[in-house]
Amino acid sequence: MNAIVPIKLDCSTCPARAVAACGTCADTSKKTLNRISTKRKIAAHSTILHAGDTPKYLKTIVRGVVASIALLGDGRTQILSLHFKGDIIGKTLDTPYVHEFVAMTDVELCLKPRTEFSRLIDDDKGLRYAFLNDADLTLEQSRTWMIALGRKNARERVATFLTFLVSRGVGKRAAPHKNLELKLPLTRVEIGDFLGMSLETVSRQFSALRKAGIIDGKGREIEILDIKGLLAEACEDDSRILW
Repeated sequence: MNAIVPIKLDCSTCPARAVAACGTCADTSKKTLNRISTKRKIAAHSTILHAGDTPKYLKTIVRGVVASIALLGDGRTQILSLHFKGDIIGKTLDTPYVHEFVAMTDVELCLKPRTEFSRLIDDDKGLRYAFLNDADLTLEQSRTWMIALGRKNARERVATFLTFLVSRGVGKRAAPHKNLELKLPLTRVEIGDFLGMSLETVSRQFSALRKAGIIDGKGREIEILDIKGLLAEACEDDSRILW
């Protein structure tokens, strides 16, 4: 059930606090957030915001992955951006959304009324800086995919996608110095929608990276065997990777 659940919040115990913009709030702002915020759980593949909706809330992702998706007139879709734990979706301007936001996995959101959160941004310098930084990261992501779609070949795009997930902290290690393990938040079809490729092409590129000894695993469970090799395939440096 995708209903808003009005429960008492405690920002100090929020799983996203360390990476969320609202984690930088002053004590007085945190008290306000505890008072105005509500939580909502969204099932995977449910639409969170429709194109044409008017902004009522800004939403911090507490758990899960959300995609911004453009719908073409002939039914095709294009994933424009991915948003992870700590990211804010929504906007402070009172203008309708142009694209949809869809839960790619089961998602938990923290909802803050737009008008009240906007006032907090105006009054709290730390929150304002963190919010603008969050918006800048989203813009940088858009630039990354503009380059990938405009100039990179299929193998480079898939490698870029995997390094992007690593840079957003999706991967984990079973133990220190072990290989990085990724649980992909998208299916092969959805990765194709993101990278502008067919399912067959996406699958071929994953197979090629496995044969090259760069990754291992099948389905959504991927193991990065050679992170430097993956970066080379993506034509990226390691400045954005969280080791």
